[in-house]
Amino acid sequence: MLNHILAVLVVVSLFSGPGWSDTDVVTLHVAPQASPEGTGSAAHPFRTITEARDAVRMLRSAPGRPATGYTVVLHGGEYLLDASLVFVAEDGGTADDPIVYRAAPGEQPVLVGGLMVHEPQWHPVVDEGILRRLPDDGARREVRQLDLRAVCGPAAVAQLAGPVHRGMGVAGTATGSEAFLNGMPLTRSRWPNLGNPDRGFVTISRVVDTGSIPRNRADDIPPEKRETGPARGGTFRLDTDRLARWTTATDVWAFGYWFHDWADEQLPVEQIDVDAGEITLGLPHRYGLKSGTHLYITNLIEELDSPGEYYIDTATGILYVYPVAAPPTDRERVLISTLAAPVITVDNSESIRFVGLVIEGTRGTAIEATNVHDVVIEQCTIRNTGGDGIDLSGTHNVIRRNTLEGIGGTGITVTGGDRASLTSAGNEVVGNEVSGFGRVWRTYHPAIRVSGVGQHVANNRLHDGPHSAIIFSGNDHVFELNEVYDVLYETGDSGAIYCGRDWTMHGNVIRHNLFHHITGSSSRWQNGVYLDDMASGIHVIGNIFYECNWGMLIGGGRDLKIRHNVFIGGRQAIRFDARGVDWMAPHIADPSTSTLHRNLEAVPYRSPPWSQRFPELQRYLTDGFGRPVGSAVIENVMYSVPFGSVADTDAVRVEGNAVYDALPAWVHVDESPIEWFGSSREMVVDIAEIPGFEPIPAGRIGLLVPDQAESEEGSAARHEP
Repeated sequence: MLNHILAVLVVVSLFSGPGWSDTDVVTLHVAPQASPEGTGSAAHPFRTITEARDAVRMLRSAPGRPATGYTVVLHGGEYLLDASLVFVAEDGGTADDPIVYRAAPGEQPVLVGGLMVHEPQWHPVVDEGILRRLPDDGARREVRQLDLRAVCGPAAVAQLAGPVHRGMGVAGTATGSEAFLNGMPLTRSRWPNLGNPDRGFVTISRVVDTGSIPRNRADDIPPEKRETGPARGGTFRLDTDRLARWTTATDVWAFGYWFHDWADEQLPVEQIDVDAGEITLGLPHRYGLKSGTHLYITNLIEELDSPGEYYIDTATGILYVYPVAAPPTDRERVLISTLAAPVITVDNSESIRFVGLVIEGTRGTAIEATNVHDVVIEQCTIRNTGGDGIDLSGTHNVIRRNTLEGIGGTGITVTGGDRASLTSAGNEVVGNEVSGFGRVWRTYHPAIRVSGVGQHVANNRLHDGPHSAIIFSGNDHVFELNEVYDVLYETGDSGAIYCGRDWTMHGNVIRHNLFHHITGSSSRWQNGVYLDDMASGIHVIGNIFYECNWGMLIGGGRDLKIRHNVFIGGRQAIRFDARGVDWMAPHIADPSTSTLHRNLEAVPYRSPPWSQRFPELQRYLTDGFGRPVGSAVIENVMYSVPFGSVADTDAVRVEGNAVYDALPAWVHVDESPIEWFGSSREMVVDIAEIPGFEPIPAGRIGLLVPDQAESEEGSAARHEP
């Protein structure tokens, strides 16, 4: 390696001539097909990104060389990684001269966190033991196998991982190894199959033993009611004779919504009692078990019976696949995810750019950037991760015009700023498309999650997720001009935008977004916006809700401003309850166990700047305790949808709202709502019947095309709360 770097120094000297200007930019090249002896030039590129990173480090430290002005060009091809690409403080640049890692023009560098097999040699299953375990003659005839040990080597196969414990409240983001065929995720063998009448789930017919309940051991449970004793998994019964098939199965898992329709968990199966028709879990579910809830059983070769399913035998390194149509051909590409660590890690660094990269096929997170400043992730494609897409903390970073699809967990997580001083982080999440998020971690892994202070989330397209699209906490965030649709299709009691159980969420603004086709499932309470459990101090202004199950559900919060929103179709526009003096009253009566009280005391609300910015917080414990005091629902418009209800009209100001039976002229039911506004960025929705109605800039909602991005992104005036 040292010889390579010395060779780079010589090459750079030749390119730059005898002198060195501060304006010179050193460009290094990387190509995965290059010779191991490459020097980083265009003609003789490096073979790995790590070599280029180390070359930049050495060049910057060489006598007489500038510390900035470096670009690493990644040429097309697959970069197979078995460890993270790590960038630390010494790898950063400056705002004027960032260190840039970008795709070569017209080429597609693909960073892969797994095993890649091109032109796989598929074979019929001949092992008698495996044939007996396959469920029927059709599977025995159709299923094909690929020996990964023979193709990728024993060391690579040693990286394979089986299913893991995952779900709401479970730490970690990496999942077990998955299989992808031609860029599409296959389905781990399961029963029931996807597409059955109940969306691939079966219901618990009877709970024999609920198991221990970890939630009842939490700090907010009164001491006299807290559960003690050893943890144990629950036991349940299914009305099926299917269990007889599974007597030889090993490493079986069960995924379910075991008690609530918003709390998922995948748990190991400890015992299958065929005679009793009972299954005992190896770990308890957070809330225990309840009859009638939904689950499926997975990771059994005994259920490999449907096109597109797979099973990985991690002991032998053999992949079994039930072909999607005809038997697989040699033109296919098989990817098995193996890397649990992030593909790219940026730690305590600044002014680095990642442009035009493709990242796929990792068990964990694609990009993890911790305590960073002025890092830009732009025009990248992140797909088929087991964990999250981008997880970033820091200040003045930009995540812009990326495409994220098939993300196992959260699409984009951003945090930063200081809540004690209400100092804004100034991070931007702009113009991204995030779809198929929550593919593995089904609840509370949204398209975008933000916390801290002062994040700006704008012009994103977020769709096709089982749970919420945006979840937030903290202060002074702005969510604007986003298009959100086809979410909450598997869960209930949530919102496309969701927050909850915090009086101190003041300064957040949800404005000028388009929510459409959020019709939900057979579960309950799917909402365009849900301000849950007395979340307070939030403004929801000028949004358009079209064909949402409920437009908004407001859980009794204080100092909420719901103004100039347009609701079209759906079951009801707004439900504003008073749960703080209803069912939630016992939960907030004791400050020692109340989550709301703890969150309030966690910030210095009695002192500046909190006492100056949000003086109303001083009155929460004394003035109308538990009631939605200071809130207002004013000058909203409902077309072909009932207004809904406000429970405490003495505390909540309700005035100037209008309900119409007919649809407005600008609504075309045969088009997607984003098409109603045409191509003009100047198109607005103005409701002349309501004096003072602030026009909604409907033409600016949704993804920005490149020329719009150049003219509109980064305008500080657009995202002031």
